[in-house]
Amino acid sequence: MVEQAVFASSTFLFTLLLARWAEPADYGAWTVCFGLFGVFGTLHSACLLEPGTVWSAGRHGSEPGRYGAWLTAASLTAGLTAGAALAALALVLLLNGLGPEAGAVAALAAATPFVLAQWMLRRLAILRRRFATAAVIFGVQAAALVGGASILDCSDALNAWTAASLYGFAALGAAAALAAALGVRPRLAAGSGWSRRRLADHFDWARWAVPSAALAWLPTNCYTFALPLIAGLEEAAALGAATALMMPALNALLALAAARTPWFAECLANGGQPALRVALRRTSALALGGAAAWSVVLICFGEIAFRALFPGKLAIASEVVIWTAAAPPAYALTMTLDAALRASGRLRAIFVARLAAAATALLVGPAAAYALGARGAAAAQSLALMAAAALMAREFRPNAFRARIEVGRTSFR
Repeated sequence: MVEQAVFASSTFLFTLLLARWAEPADYGAWTVCFGLFGVFGTLHSACLLEPGTVWSAGRHGSEPGRYGAWLTAASLTAGLTAGAALAALALVLLLNGLGPEAGAVAALAAATPFVLAQWMLRRLAILRRRFATAAVIFGVQAAALVGGASILDCSDALNAWTAASLYGFAALGAAAALAAALGVRPRLAAGSGWSRRRLADHFDWARWAVPSAALAWLPTNCYTFALPLIAGLEEAAALGAATALMMPALNALLALAAARTPWFAECLANGGQPALRVALRRTSALALGGAAAWSVVLICFGEIAFRALFPGKLAIASEVVIWTAAAPPAYALTMTLDAALRASGRLRAIFVARLAAAATALLVGPAAAYALGARGAAAAQSLALMAAAALMAREFRPNAFRARIEVGRTSFR
């Protein structure tokens, strides 16, 4: 939990300072660019990070060094591919007269390989129980981001392009430090039979992981791209700033869900469906209680905190915070149910629930954003999460849930 808090704080503090110091248009451009990066981050997680986590502790647990080196090299390769796509997009933006946006996307394109490698190396550090090492490295990274942003602001040079460049340099430093601490030397060995088999395994995993991950990403991120087109970069900046106030609660919920998944699987294996339901009720009560408390804080003090943290032009959008208050409980229930379903192998149920959330976001979101701007987008996000939670909860009704363990493969059913 300490390592997760330190890691999350680096990006959170950096985003907070950008929203506070940069012009709303620059912060909006950064939000859009980071959303673009999130697309590739989601694909990386589905294809490499998730299966790498599972198999590092399972089928490849006897060769952690070799597999870790392959995963890191594969992450760098995926990052170079994503960077090339982002560079092409930057060129298109430049040719269409969007110079500042093109510069930010180009800087993020250069940073992508190092950010993806950093994520993979962080996961390897956790698997090897090097929590303190990772926490120290990400603490230094957070200090570098905060210090760099302060210097840029004092020099009147803080904008979307310099922010993306600073983020990339920080990711490069963290990735290099983690690789040195873990003794990982990236090696893909693309021509070997062993490497080809690993690649085939990951592609097989990605057949179900990519659609589910894409659908999970869509409801909470599509407005990052829709708002600038519908209501302008300032509205996108307002939504990004309001979302930043939710991040402490969301990061805690992510950590809780990751920790509870193996526990849910153990409960199901030892006590069957009744034990899983008891565990799910207890975890849901904990997650919902904490999330509801955070929502109360947002309702009572959110606008005051928003104006204090984001003075200037963004302060007029402080009422957006109230519209995000429903998101933490919805997110808490969705993540808890998702963890329980994954532990019991109900991947088809997760896919259907995520599909319903994506459909809700696409049907309701554009109209809400057009009518209410960032406030409508925030409300649509919460509604989409509620739709997913409702369908996931149906799987745990009496006589509606039957677990089946399939050895050696995972499938929809």
